[in-house]
Amino acid sequence: MDLGKTAGKTKDKKSPPRREGISYTSCMRSVILILLCIAAVCSNAQSAPATEEQSQNLPAPRTNEILALEQSVWDLYAKVDIDGLGALMHPDFSNLTTRQLTREETLNDARQELQGCSVSPISIVSPAVTVVSPDVALIVYKTKIVKQCGHSHSTMQANMTTVWSRRDGRWKMQMHSAYITSGFSVRSE
Repeated sequence: MDLGKTAGKTKDKKSPPRREGISYTSCMRSVILILLCIAAVCSNAQSAPATEEQSQNLPAPRTNEILALEQSVWDLYAKVDIDGLGALMHPDFSNLTTRQLTREETLNDARQELQGCSVSPISIVSPAVTVVSPDVALIVYKTKIVKQCGHSHSTMQANMTTVWSRRDGRWKMQMHSAYITSGFSVRSE
């Protein structure tokens, strides 16, 4: 037997193989940030409680109501209606993708990203809506976005999360997050 080698099992632990892409730590940071955003929205909703009359007039959101709101976001995106998107966003809107963006940064990025492009209709796949409170709802789902910009064609599949909050009887996007699952592919013609 050679010195330094052992027969049978060793005490050395093998590291699990590293996967390409986003690390576990990065993914967990995103999950924690989303949970903090939900907590902040809930605390804001609780800090200004509705009057008894308002509560009676505002039923808890239904799954189909939140799903319709989310689909309207993608319909506006596909039409490249940036002003329409802005109208659905809460003034304190936050967008979490590869970095955190404010409402204004998100709208400016969308204007630049979609300039001269056409977007295929976007469908929401496997949606799950959670009613956090009568004035806060969370939707998670999968989607695929296909864009044509000049001679360039791009496709992205992602898991999406949006927190909707109701203020003064109107639903607004409080926070949105996208996690790319299949990568972003671009093909030039």
